[in-house]
Amino acid sequence: MHRGYYILACICIVISLAVTPYFTNSTIELLFYLSGNFDWIVSVVPSTSLLLTALFTLIGFLSALQFVFRQARFVYTQYFRRRKDLLIRYGKGSWVVVTGASDGIGLGFSVEFARLGFNICLISRTRSKLESAEAEVKRANAAVQTRVVVADFRSCSEQPFWDELARQISDLDVSVLVNNVGINRTERFDTIDPAFLLDIVSVNCTSQLLISRLLIHGMLKRPLRSAIISISSVAGLRPLLYLSPYSATKAFNDFFSRALQLEVRDKIDVLSLRAGYVVSNMSQLKETGGFVLDRYECARGCIEKLGFVTETYGHVAHAVYGRSFIALPDYTLMQQRKRRLQEKEAVNTKGAT
Repeated sequence: MHRGYYILACICIVISLAVTPYFTNSTIELLFYLSGNFDWIVSVVPSTSLLLTALFTLIGFLSALQFVFRQARFVYTQYFRRRKDLLIRYGKGSWVVVTGASDGIGLGFSVEFARLGFNICLISRTRSKLESAEAEVKRANAAVQTRVVVADFRSCSEQPFWDELARQISDLDVSVLVNNVGINRTERFDTIDPAFLLDIVSVNCTSQLLISRLLIHGMLKRPLRSAIISISSVAGLRPLLYLSPYSATKAFNDFFSRALQLEVRDKIDVLSLRAGYVVSNMSQLKETGGFVLDRYECARGCIEKLGFVTETYGHVAHAVYGRSFIALPDYTLMQQRKRRLQEKEAVNTKGAT
């Protein structure tokens, strides 16, 4: 997107430089031939040429100015703007519901919101991991309340799943929902198990729709504002080789979030997080550094933007990565994805032997 400003500005400047000689040579000769009134052409064409030159130069200048403004705003939002007081904005004693909370980004959000003083409801499919995550939340802030809900979102297309989930959280004053649960697989599409395709749609997409629907009525009735954060990914910004189901579901997460905020923005802050690389079991990354963040950095980067914007990369490292990712040539991106698949296949082959 930002490359377009450079291109448009350059095109307009080139046109502005080219338009004068064009109008004062071949066009004048043509008009002279057709009209036979050279004096009229001499008086009109130079002024027309000057106006066009000024017009295209102005367009180029405004395009460049808009680009500069966007970059200045990026620097301000990443480094200088202070986070809103979210406990006052959404209510003391209210609850944050986090799906996929036992690990990765979900656990990061659980801990960071607990540090701010929110009560935390952790939802995931494995009780032992949830209990470990709950203990970490308590270490971050022993004063907050916690609740653990065991739920496997692979079954979230079935009504009994939602009846049971509603029963377990209906008594909570939920002010913030974090739609984080997700699954991923790097694999050729023709070899993917069809069962996994059903699962990835249920876990990554259906869960976001239906838990948002479950909680949104209560949020709209609250006297204070509420928030819905949906974890998308930079992978949803461009089609990715060997990640077609995941890339498509992340695009869905992003677009649904941005569309929903148009409906409920008077009462609910809806934010789409286009996360980059994070150390987690799903990413299989083990160390932070460069554009790779830990779960807490990723969550804090997003929380700092809550209430200001509707879409964000969160942490500045992911913001820089996201903008670079968009600008990568298709060939370069495809080569990266091919290497990633080769690495995975090599690990699987070594494990099999």
